[in-house]
Amino acid sequence: HGTTAIINALTEDQGAVTALITTKGFRDILALGRGNRPDFFNLNYRREEAPIPRRLRFELKERMNAKGEEVEPVDLSPLPGIVSSLKKSGVT
Repeated sequence: HGTTAIINALTEDQGAVTALITTKGFRDILALGRGNRPDFFNLNYRREEAPIPRRLRFELKERMNAKGEEVEPVDLSPLPGIVSSLKKSGVT
């Protein structure tokens, strides 16, 4: 039930204003999505907007290796600025 409620809220553009804080280099992962498209030969096909707009996607520097070991520790120094931006954007 919880998963269905979340999917419905996202697809119907309802619910709280949401942001994403992710690893540097992955800010646009939601917009890029998968390489497939329903109508591959339709040159006019336009994919749906990402569920979180780019202005509400932020990055922090950090790296983990394939074993889940920390290669570069997370840099939290940008976090106060990100939090300030989120408050101004109405993210609670």
